[in-house]
Amino acid sequence: MYSLFPEHLSQDWAGYVQVPPLHLPVPLGAVVPKFYGLYTPEPAEPKLDADSDEAETKPQKPILIMLMEECGKPIDPDKLTPFEKFVPQLPRKLSWSHLLRLHVAGFAQGSFYARNILVQPGPLCLPPSLRAMERPSYRIIDFGRGRAMRDFDMSAPNSDMEGFFPVKHEDQLRAVSSLGIGNMELVSSMRIGGREGEVVDEVEQLPLD
Repeated sequence: MYSLFPEHLSQDWAGYVQVPPLHLPVPLGAVVPKFYGLYTPEPAEPKLDADSDEAETKPQKPILIMLMEECGKPIDPDKLTPFEKFVPQLPRKLSWSHLLRLHVAGFAQGSFYARNILVQPGPLCLPPSLRAMERPSYRIIDFGRGRAMRDFDMSAPNSDMEGFFPVKHEDQLRAVSSLGIGNMELVSSMRIGGREGEVVDEVEQLPLD
């Protein structure tokens, strides 16, 4: 799944953006962790059998390790930092805006719970000693159940009810229960990433105003 994401979902941008239907401008940061590829460890040296001089050879299963960005710890909607208490809706708005941007790009997370949203002090352009939770960095992780809109036939007559739309809508329902997103925000954003949504190509501009 990570290899399918367009580059703008993992790039760090400067400034703020307003993601409809949200009215609060949010920092335009990366949505998903940076994916560096798959790593295959070198096979271990064969062990010598104590009763013979021949090396003991056993078939080894291939091991692939995903190299990804360190993104922090899962958020806890019930425990807010002093800065988050001053702006109590900020963590929820940022996480919600990340989900909407993911849907606009044509992807659904498939398991959108608070444990799959990581936060760490930011901004990440500064050395670790200068970062603070007053400027947090969020990432959506765990796409084992994720789906891409390109997997569905969006031209089918019932694509809204049987295609990408219900998968995306399930993400938003989980966001309501796990993040406390308001129902009005859910209803007003149900169409984002639906039939009119487009799979964003890497060479295109960020699909946000």
